Amino acid sequence: MLRKLTAMISGENTGTQTIVGWISGFAGVVFTRLFLEQFSNQSPLGIIESDPKTFTHVFLFFLAITVSISLIVSLFTKQKGNKVITLALCGLSIIWLAPILDLLISGGGISSMAYMFETHSAILFNFFTFFGPIKTPGITQGLHIELFLSLCAIGWYVWNKRKNILFGIGAALVSYIFIFTALSLPGIIFTISHPFATEKGSPAVVSFMNETILNSTIHGNALHNTLAYKSTSRLLDIGFDTIISQLFFLISFITILSWSWYTHKDTFKKILRNARIERVLSYMSLLALGALYARAMTPVVFIWADWMGLTVLTLSWFSAWMYAVHTNDLYDIDIDTISNPNRPLPKKELSLQTMRDIGFGWLLLSLVGAYIVGYYPFFMSIVFTSAYYVYSAPPLRLKRVPMLSSFLISLACLATILAGFFFLSPDKMLATFPTLLVIGIIVVFTLSSNFRDLKDIEGDRKAGIQTIPVIFGAYGRQVVGALLALGFLFVPIFLSFYTLYLFAIPAAIIGYKLCVRQPYKEKYLFVLYFVFYAITILLTFFLLSLLK
Repeated sequence: MLRKLTAMISGENTGTQTIVGWISGFAGVVFTRLFLEQFSNQSPLGIIESDPKTFTHVFLFFLAITVSISLIVSLFTKQKGNKVITLALCGLSIIWLAPILDLLISGGGISSMAYMFETHSAILFNFFTFFGPIKTPGITQGLHIELFLSLCAIGWYVWNKRKNILFGIGAALVSYIFIFTALSLPGIIFTISHPFATEKGSPAVVSFMNETILNSTIHGNALHNTLAYKSTSRLLDIGFDTIISQLFFLISFITILSWSWYTHKDTFKKILRNARIERVLSYMSLLALGALYARAMTPVVFIWADWMGLTVLTLSWFSAWMYAVHTNDLYDIDIDTISNPNRPLPKKELSLQTMRDIGFGWLLLSLVGAYIVGYYPFFMSIVFTSAYYVYSAPPLRLKRVPMLSSFLISLACLATILAGFFFLSPDKMLATFPTLLVIGIIVVFTLSSNFRDLKDIEGDRKAGIQTIPVIFGAYGRQVVGALLALGFLFVPIFLSFYTLYLFAIPAAIIGYKLCVRQPYKEKYLFVLYFVFYAITILLTFFLLSLLK
C-alpha cells in the first residue's frame, strides 16, 4: 500500500500531462475553493464575490503558489519533466480543507481569511510564530491547519525522493518562506517603501494601498468609468484585487519561465530562439510609443504601481506575440520547410501538439495580463490576437490576400500603440487620440510591412500564397521597396511635421536599396526602422514640448 501511495504521489501513474489539461484541472480546483470560501469567508458587504476581478486575483494567487512550490520541489529533488507539477495539481485539492474546517470549527460561523497586514517587526513575529496568532479576518484556524499539512507533505515528499532529512526540511522551509511572503505582500510592500514610518500596522497598510489605487493608473484602468459602485469600499476592493493580481502575475510569469528553464531547458531554448527578436522589439517600441505620446499630451507622475502595470502590459504583449508566432508556425510548415528550415517544426524539434499546447499557454498569459492592466489594453490585446489569427489560420488565412494581409498587420500595430496610449492616458475617450494619426498609422504600416514577405518568396510561391513579391515576380522586390519608401515619405504628412523629410527621404532611399539588394538581410531593415522612428519620436516630442 505504501509503495502504491508513493508511486501515486511521485506522479508515476498520472499519465501524459498537457498545458491545456493542467490549466483546466487547476481552474476546477481553484474555483471550487472559491465557492466553498463564500460560506466560511463572507465579504464585509455580504455579497457573493463572483466578479471577474476576484476570480482573476484568486486564480493568479494559487497559480503563483503552485508553480513556485513545484519549482522548489523540482530543485530539491532534481526531478525534471512534468512529474512534480502534475503531483502539485493532484495535491492542490488540499486548499478545499481550510474553508471546510473553518465552517466546522466555528459551527457554521464566519471565519474570514485575509492577507496579513502587519508591518515592520510584526512581520518577523508572524514569521517565527507560523503565520502569527489566529485572527479573523486573517490566517484562520482552518488555514493554519491546511498550510501545516501542505508543508509536511512537501517535506515528506522531498525526503522520500532524496532519503535525506535535511533536504526535506530545507524544501519545507523554503516553501514556507515563499507562502509567508505571498500572504504578507501588502505589509511587506509598505515596510519596504516606508522603512521609518511612525504609523504602522493594518490601518497604515490599508491607507497606503488605497492611496496607491487612487493615485495611479489603476484607478482609471481597472475601475471602469462606465460602471457605478454602490460603495467606496467596493470600489477599493476591486482596485486591491487588481494591484495584487498584477503582483502575482509577475511572480507567476517569472516562476513559470524559471520552472520551464529548469525542467524543459531544450524546449524552452527552442521556443525563445523562435521568438523573432526584431519583431518583438518593434512591438515593444510601439507600445512604448503609445505610452510616451499619452504622457506628452497629459503629463502624469509615475508611482511604483504604474511601473508595475507597464511591466505587466509589456509581458502580456510579448505573450500575445508568442501566441501569434505559434499560430503562424502551425499553418506555415510547408512554407517554412523551404524558406525557414531552422524553425522548430520543419526541423521536427517540436511536435504539432506541443506547439499548440505552448501556444495556449502564451494566449492565456496574454489575455490575463492585459485584463488586469485595464479594460482598454485588454480590448486592444484581443484585437491584436484576432488580427494575427485571421492572418495566419484557416479558414480565412488572409495572408493569402495581398495588401489585406498588410492591412491586418497595420491594425495589430495600431492596437499596440493604442494599448500603450490608453494605459497611461487619464482620459479614456477615443477622441483623445487624433483620427488623422489613426489613418496615418494604418496607411504607413500597410505600405511598409510588405517587406516581411521577402524572405519567404520561394516558400510562398510553392504554397500558392499570393504575396506582392510572388505576384510581381522578377520585379517583386522593387515593388516592395517602393511601397516601403512610400511609407517613410507619408510619415511627415500625417504628423504635419514636414521637417522630417530631412530624414524620411534618406530612409526611403536606403529602405528601397535594402529591399532589392542581394543577398537580402531583413535585420538591416529593422535597424533602419528603429533608427528612423527613434529620430521621428525624439523630434516630435521636442516639437510638442516647444508648443506647450
